[in-house]
Amino acid sequence: MTKFTVEEVSPVERCIHVELSADEVQAALGRAYDAINAHVSVPGFRRGKAPRRHLERLYKGRAVSDAVESLLQASYSEVLEKTPDLVPITMPKIVPEEFKENAPFIYKATVEIRPAITLASIDGIPLHRHDLTVTDDKIDSTIEQIRIAHSEEIPVEGRDTAEKGDIATVDFTGSIDGQPFAGGEEKDAQVELVEGDFMRDGKTEALIGAKIGETRSLSYTFTKELVGEGNALIGKTAVVQLTLKALATRKLPEINDDLAKAAKLGETVDEMRGKIREDMEHQAMHAAERHTREQLLAGLRERNPIQVPRSMVENLAVRKFEDIKRNLASQGVPVSDKMTLNQSPMAAQLRAAAEQDVRNALLLDAVADQEKIEVTDADLEAKAAHIAEDTKLPIDQVRSYVMSPQMRPNFVGQIREEKTIALLESKAAHTEAPEAAHDHS
Repeated sequence: MTKFTVEEVSPVERCIHVELSADEVQAALGRAYDAINAHVSVPGFRRGKAPRRHLERLYKGRAVSDAVESLLQASYSEVLEKTPDLVPITMPKIVPEEFKENAPFIYKATVEIRPAITLASIDGIPLHRHDLTVTDDKIDSTIEQIRIAHSEEIPVEGRDTAEKGDIATVDFTGSIDGQPFAGGEEKDAQVELVEGDFMRDGKTEALIGAKIGETRSLSYTFTKELVGEGNALIGKTAVVQLTLKALATRKLPEINDDLAKAAKLGETVDEMRGKIREDMEHQAMHAAERHTREQLLAGLRERNPIQVPRSMVENLAVRKFEDIKRNLASQGVPVSDKMTLNQSPMAAQLRAAAEQDVRNALLLDAVADQEKIEVTDADLEAKAAHIAEDTKLPIDQVRSYVMSPQMRPNFVGQIREEKTIALLESKAAHTEAPEAAHDHS
């Protein structure tokens, strides 16, 4: 019988101390030598008939290794069988003491577990409701963007000085610390002379007042939104030289049925406004859902400051990093396949994001368990119907996908989380965000 004790190292870590008797050690060694004897040929003896002393001389190292492996597997399985509340989420890190043939075999095995969570009250988590009404002003603003997209550019005549709102044709070159960078040079680029983001939106006020042929400078700091997570340019400032070559103005189209047709938003202005409103309401609904989820999770974390397993955080951080590498590669950004998370300047940021995601998942699971939230076939059917409506795919095809043995667990987890969030929202303390009370734009 295996002697063992389980030590609580932390809320998410356990150390199992195991001692196996000398008799168990001898029995394991005997079985190891018997197995070797049955499979090797020792000169002067028939297979399986070599004396133990000959086997010890020839195969002692192998026998000890096999015996230790056997003892570890059997005893660790016994420990888990006798302590059903101990559910490791990692393979054990085993540290054995020196193996001796006629002495007990002692080792310790360290494992991580999911934390036991005793939830604070889930009632009354603060939840700010924002005014996401789609107003006529917002629709008008979108229509102005459509007019700009369908505008005609008219060369400026009788003027060689740039004015606000002009469309400038420029040559530009950029450098960081005096050195050029990829994508930092372009000929005959078009820039709108209004306030905005030069590299992302092609807008700048830097050339207002410049004459054709004049060169002006601007500074630009790269953000992750522009170049993507993990890009070496993030946070660096470029000096960009812009040479003005030509000027044009926009001739905006009238707001009429022709514009609606050109924008493929219906046959009439009313249809265009209706479709814009529908799209904006759809976007607003999704933004509200994301905002609600973020607030509820923040409140849940604040009330339940739990420790999370390092292995879960590390595994998720690695997956996030690999996703970023794939995304960068798809955009043509060279990233070495051999580059690891630890070599990335984003490692700390990704681990922090992964830790929060793991904490969120553990807390939502705890709420779902406490409130006995279950997912039924009717829930899965509703999910399939919703996906079919969004994707315009046949419901039978979507249903088969959702209900398949491979995908069903994923959808069950997703629906369980959605129902948990809905429960938290129903119990939240709803208030209007201060800024929303005055924002009716």
